[in-house]
Amino acid sequence: MLYRKPWFLCLLVSSSVGWSQTQPPREGLHVGADVFAGYTYVAPDFGDYDQSGGENGVDGALDVRFTRLFAVAVDAGYLHTSYNPVESSSTATVLAGPRFFFPVGRDSAIEPFADFLGGLATFSWTDSHGNASPFTGTVSGAFAVDGGLDVRATRHLWVRAQGGYLNSSFNTVFPSLQSSAHNEHGRAAVGVVWRF
Repeated sequence: MLYRKPWFLCLLVSSSVGWSQTQPPREGLHVGADVFAGYTYVAPDFGDYDQSGGENGVDGALDVRFTRLFAVAVDAGYLHTSYNPVESSSTATVLAGPRFFFPVGRDSAIEPFADFLGGLATFSWTDSHGNASPFTGTVSGAFAVDGGLDVRATRHLWVRAQGGYLNSSFNTVFPSLQSSAHNEHGRAAVGVVWRF
């Protein structure tokens, strides 16, 4: 019988090994983490003035990656602006949601991404003359839609640039001024990502 012949067994084993080596690896569950830190800019400012042009600050994010293509992102930012020598404001955002990656090739050093994040924004007003904040509250719902690009610098270090849209829902003290409230913002960020 064939299975008793040594040459047949050798042929069967070698062909099986060769077949298994040519099969592409499956995309499965692979939990990892990316940590981002960088500079961020939002325009216009969150207050009811246009003199500042926008707000500058810092942004940090944690991406928990479940596959090569999908992660859950938690994003936190702090922004500040001065309208004049008397008045200034600070804003903080905490957002979370899905982030999708689109690698260019299996071993690509370039990874575009897109996300949709929801959460909260807080607004803090400072006026040395004691004037009240232009908004009725200090906390607002917020969401952001972003797109960006990660570029690999070393095995673990990547450079990230992103831009998008940020929406808040603060209400002005005087309803007649609500139309001029700044609740729709463009935002951009640039920084570094460490991939574990």
